[in-house]
Amino acid sequence: DAVYIADENEPGERLEFHGRVLDVQGLPAPGTSITAWQTDAKGLYNRPEDNTREPRLQAESITDESGGFRFSTIRPGAYPGGGNPQHIHLTIRAPGHDLRYTTYWFDDDPILTPNLRGNLDNETVIVSLSQDGAGTWTFSHDIRLDGD
Repeated sequence: DAVYIADENEPGERLEFHGRVLDVQGLPAPGTSITAWQTDAKGLYNRPEDNTREPRLQAESITDESGGFRFSTIRPGAYPGGGNPQHIHLTIRAPGHDLRYTTYWFDDDPILTPNLRGNLDNETVIVSLSQDGAGTWTFSHDIRLDGD
């Protein structure tokens, strides 16, 4: 079952993503903690009145026996003012492995310029989205961990 970052009442286009976490040998990494956080459809981590730096849209998933994870959310907005593409952040914690950060950018984002595409850091992954029959955006990505 999917872990909800944003429930069905959150405004925005629905997005689901899944994958597997693999250890340094390429084997499934069950019991890995994945914390995901993102902006809302307006590009904000919080409403101005919330008075916190803790992202409003965030959730944690623990990988299953096959290393699998699945999140349900909305497509995040780019930061107000532009310049930074739509994205979702992940923090991955697995025993015996280095802490891992991953940021997903979306291939169809108009803010994702050739310059940004050509200058990715080692955390950022550009994923291709598709839409299912219900109009939900989807993508899949496996994460390979580094040793400690």
